[in-house]
Amino acid sequence: MATNGDFSSSLNTKETLSVATGQRNVDAERKDVPQRATDIPATTGWRQWYLAFTSILPIYVAVHVAFVITTVFSVLFILPDFSRRSMPLVTLGQAWDHWDTKGYLAIAMHGYDTLPKIGFFPLYSMVIKCILLLIHNPLLAGAIVSNLAGLVLLVVLYRLVQEDFGHVRAYRTVLYLSLFPAAFFLAAAYSESLFLCLSVLAFYSLRRGRWWLAGLFGFLACLTRLAGILMLLPFFYEYLRQHHFSIKAIRFDILSSLLLPAGIGLFALYCYFRFSDPLAFAHVQQAFWGHQLHVPGYLFCTVPVFSASKPFVTALI
Repeated sequence: MATNGDFSSSLNTKETLSVATGQRNVDAERKDVPQRATDIPATTGWRQWYLAFTSILPIYVAVHVAFVITTVFSVLFILPDFSRRSMPLVTLGQAWDHWDTKGYLAIAMHGYDTLPKIGFFPLYSMVIKCILLLIHNPLLAGAIVSNLAGLVLLVVLYRLVQEDFGHVRAYRTVLYLSLFPAAFFLAAAYSESLFLCLSVLAFYSLRRGRWWLAGLFGFLACLTRLAGILMLLPFFYEYLRQHHFSIKAIRFDILSSLLLPAGIGLFALYCYFRFSDPLAFAHVQQAFWGHQLHVPGYLFCTVPVFSASKPFVTALI
């Protein structure tokens, strides 16, 4: 005959088994639920951004001072009496007004009034057009856009590298980019600084799992340069990596990747209505600048210094 103690013991055992079974069910359910789409904390204190800004600012200032000094000496060599007294300030600005700068500024002032201009993508000139509402110097407006974008680029790049590799490598990354021989394009009225700024912002958003924001920055980057479409590859990789390469974990936000080709598609649509050719930008770049897709190794067959190896390279490709 069962006693009250036996009944209580049996009841406690059943409750323990029930709790344990319930805990196992909860654990099983948690395994089925996909983890957070990012392995980086969602919040970032303003102090981290302030630290990034103060870390890159000396590099940014020093490099721009070097650009000014180099410009002054380069202009001095073309003056008749080799004297700074005959060098007005506007002459220093004109030293940066060459090549693609003229194209971007012409689009900002007059739009795509001729076919050759369509080879330049529109966003950079559109931003300059907005700045021209405040100032009436196109070259200065272009310089403001490029240099502000370059500053934001260095800050975001510092944060992107710092979150994975620490402050030392982040500082070195910014330093090496700033000292790169072609880094002066980031200060000129070219679209490079804006394009890189938007690209790094897209990568930073990807690392934090903000897919729609990354898609927006990618959309703007594709409106700046055609090369922006190449960000689709790291976009898909980072999305799958943060979802553990599981097809079942893919959600609706994967559609944010479509914003990248949408940028080029929007410009192609404009080209169609303006010049009756949706690929007018590609055709102009090929006709005027020789830009076109080639198989790897094609450059070695065209550069004279490698002409001796042309038969060998041709055989490889």
